[in-house]
Amino acid sequence: MARWLVLFVALCIGAIAVVYLALWALGEFSDSGLGVNGIIALTLGTILTIGLGVGLMALTFYSDRSGQDEDVNGAGRK
Repeated sequence: MARWLVLFVALCIGAIAVVYLALWALGEFSDSGLGVNGIIALTLGTILTIGLGVGLMALTFYSDRSGQDEDVNGAGRK
């Protein structure tokens, strides 16, 4: 796997962790009215949604850089 992809994923995970820690430190989760199960569901939903977005964007960039897009585009012209 490319180093830039691993770094990009690590930075995204770090950014999510910083935001969640800031919200927790400021007591924003207690004011939301959510229980423990709601906070866990919110956290997992956020992580999975962002993970899906990061993964799809990484695949888009990888496909563009590897030249596979040109192979598929040129296949229809033969």
